[in-house]
Amino acid sequence: MEDETTALADGQQWDLAKVGARWQQELERAQRYFKSWHDRCVKIEKIYLDQQSDQTNAARAGARSKRRSTDAPSTSHAIWCDADRSFSECC
Repeated sequence: MEDETTALADGQQWDLAKVGARWQQELERAQRYFKSWHDRCVKIEKIYLDQQSDQTNAARAGARSKRRSTDAPSTSHAIWCDADRSFSECC
């Protein structure tokens, strides 16, 4: 009795060595294809995370500079102001 999985419609048999080699090639090709897509995704993710980090750092720096600009000037700055102007006129 023939195995249904290896029998062709006209009663011939598949050459399992050839079929196996063909599928092995297909699997290897699929693995390479998957790996290339995986590598692309990793690169895209890295770029995205770097951009997110840059935006976060820029937002933090902006918040710090806003805080600094609203704070009163340091007293060391008052020392360098002209003696004939008051501190409020200078700064």
